[in-house]
Amino acid sequence: MEKLEEPICKICKEKKADQTGSHLLSAFFVESMIGKRDDESSFLLTDKPNLEHRIDRKAEPIKEDFIFCRGCEQRLSYLESYISQEVTQKFDKAEYRENFEVKATENGFYYKECKNVNSYAFSLLIYSIIWRASISNKELYKQFNLSDNEILRVLLNDLLPEYKDYKVKIKRKIWLNRLNENSKNYSWPEFIAIRKETIEGQDTSRNMIFLHPEFNDPYNLMLNEFIILYSEKIPFELNQDLFEISEKLKDWNQIISPTKILKIGIFNNEEWNTLLVIAKELLKAKKIEAIRININNDFQIKFGIQPTSQELSYLIEKFIKNEDAKNNKSA
Repeated sequence: MEKLEEPICKICKEKKADQTGSHLLSAFFVESMIGKRDDESSFLLTDKPNLEHRIDRKAEPIKEDFIFCRGCEQRLSYLESYISQEVTQKFDKAEYRENFEVKATENGFYYKECKNVNSYAFSLLIYSIIWRASISNKELYKQFNLSDNEILRVLLNDLLPEYKDYKVKIKRKIWLNRLNENSKNYSWPEFIAIRKETIEGQDTSRNMIFLHPEFNDPYNLMLNEFIILYSEKIPFELNQDLFEISEKLKDWNQIISPTKILKIGIFNNEEWNTLLVIAKELLKAKKIEAIRININNDFQIKFGIQPTSQELSYLIEKFIKNEDAKNNKSA
């Protein structure tokens, strides 16, 4: 019997990929949406003609085994810990207001200058999330591809802190200084990051993870409380605008990252809700179309003709009721 080759870490491409339960989207990044680690609740919406999106998937959609070695997993964790402490835990807190100065463009769009956050470290986190999505086989990500994900892999492998005995021991200040110095040797893909103004006290079901496979100039991603527009072109071009950012943000070119000072755009609750509607309506339309096509094909196979509009509506309603009953029984 032929021996299967052991998977190799997709970051360093040297060590055995022996890490289980790697988060494709950092756990702290989605805590406000799906809950704390080991107590998550999430639902996966696809364009398949079923209603399995009503089944609680816990953290399964954003976890994958044997894609990283234990050392590279620790390197990512080190980066995530820094961004969690300096951005996620402080961004909308009154006591840290001075660290996140609110400014406005000429057209009145608000953004925050993140004075105590290393722009290149934040960029590495965004790159890591986008890159992980592009190399994953999970249902949530498998249709998302980059034209060249090697650029991001090299940045991550070269610039994440080194480890020894599966631990990263370098002091944060030293690593950040090295990162600033080494950043000059690389070309950094550009992106725009926009965040919901506040997430404290929100209904956790309001946000979502949404990576559109066809909008890639730039890539349009919704990652919980963030909108990320990531471009493989330098300089950044806003040619595809799924979330209609240009209508709300006429000075979008003023918050392109990475720069010396990290700038994150701000959308208030009303503006953010319009983004959610765009994503949800697009997903709903794909789901309904998949159900309609599936029922129409089954009807033609069985009876040799297309169903009438009335028959199709009845069969769709019946299908949804049956799926509801099946999911309620399995819950």
